[in-house]
Amino acid sequence: MSTTVLADHDLVADFVAVLVRHRHIGSARPLGDGRWEVRRSGEGPAETLSSEQAEELVMDHLISEFAARGLASGEF
Repeated sequence: MSTTVLADHDLVADFVAVLVRHRHIGSARPLGDGRWEVRRSGEGPAETLSSEQAEELVMDHLISEFAARGLASGEF
Protein backbone atom coordinates (compact mmCIF):
# COMPACT_ATOMS: atom_id res chain seq x y z
CA MET A 1 0.00 0.00 0.00
CA SER A 2 1.31 3.44 -0.86
CA THR A 3 1.42 5.77 2.12
CA THR A 4 2.96 8.84 0.53
CA VAL A 5 0.09 10.87 1.99
CA LEU A 6 1.74 10.47 5.41
CA ALA A 7 5.26 11.35 4.30
CA ASP A 8 5.37 14.15 6.89
CA HIS A 9 7.06 12.68 9.99
CA ASP A 10 5.25 15.14 12.29
CA LEU A 11 1.88 13.98 10.99
CA VAL A 12 2.84 10.34 11.50
CA ALA A 13 4.01 11.18 15.04
CA ASP A 14 0.65 12.79 15.80
CA PHE A 15 -1.23 9.72 14.60
CA VAL A 16 1.07 7.33 16.49
CA ALA A 17 0.45 9.34 19.67
CA VAL A 18 -3.32 8.96 19.14
CA LEU A 19 -2.92 5.19 18.64
CA VAL A 20 -1.07 4.93 21.95
CA ARG A 21 -3.51 7.21 23.78
CA HIS A 22 -6.47 5.12 22.60
CA ARG A 23 -4.63 1.88 23.40
CA HIS A 24 -4.56 0.59 19.83
CA ILE A 25 -0.85 -0.05 20.41
CA GLY A 26 0.93 -0.50 23.72
CA SER A 27 3.64 2.14 23.39
CA ALA A 28 5.73 3.95 20.83
CA ARG A 29 8.97 5.88 21.03
CA PRO A 30 10.53 7.88 18.17
CA LEU A 31 14.07 6.84 17.25
CA GLY A 32 14.75 9.58 14.69
CA ASP A 33 14.66 9.62 10.89
CA GLY A 34 11.02 8.52 10.99
CA ARG A 35 11.82 5.25 12.77
CA TRP A 36 9.83 4.09 15.81
CA GLU A 37 10.18 1.56 18.59
CA VAL A 38 6.69 0.11 19.00
CA ARG A 39 5.10 -2.37 21.38
CA ARG A 40 1.86 -3.60 19.86
CA SER A 41 0.66 -4.71 23.30
CA GLY A 42 1.63 -3.45 26.73
CA GLU A 43 3.76 -6.48 27.56
CA GLY A 44 4.74 -7.50 24.03
CA PRO A 45 8.24 -7.29 22.62
CA ALA A 46 9.41 -4.00 21.18
CA GLU A 47 10.00 -3.85 17.46
CA THR A 48 11.76 -1.19 15.43
CA LEU A 49 9.72 0.13 12.52
CA SER A 50 11.14 2.02 9.56
CA SER A 51 9.42 5.23 8.55
CA GLU A 52 7.50 3.32 5.87
CA GLN A 53 6.40 0.66 8.35
CA ALA A 54 5.25 3.34 10.82
CA GLU A 55 3.24 5.02 8.07
CA GLU A 56 1.71 1.68 7.12
CA LEU A 57 0.81 0.97 10.77
CA VAL A 58 -1.04 4.30 10.95
CA MET A 59 -2.80 3.81 7.60
CA ASP A 60 -3.87 0.26 8.51
CA HIS A 61 -5.45 1.49 11.73
CA LEU A 62 -7.17 4.41 9.99
CA ILE A 63 -8.60 2.18 7.28
CA SER A 64 -9.84 -0.42 9.76
CA GLU A 65 -11.49 2.26 11.93
CA PHE A 66 -13.24 3.78 8.91
CA ALA A 67 -14.36 0.32 7.78
CA ALA A 68 -15.67 -0.52 11.26
CA ARG A 69 -17.88 2.56 11.03
CA GLY A 70 -19.07 1.77 7.52
CA LEU A 71 -17.22 4.78 6.11
CA ALA A 72 -14.79 2.93 3.84
CA SER A 73 -15.29 1.60 0.36
CA GLY A 74 -13.10 -0.28 -2.06
CA GLU A 75 -12.97 2.79 -4.28
CA PHE A 76 -10.10 4.62 -2.57
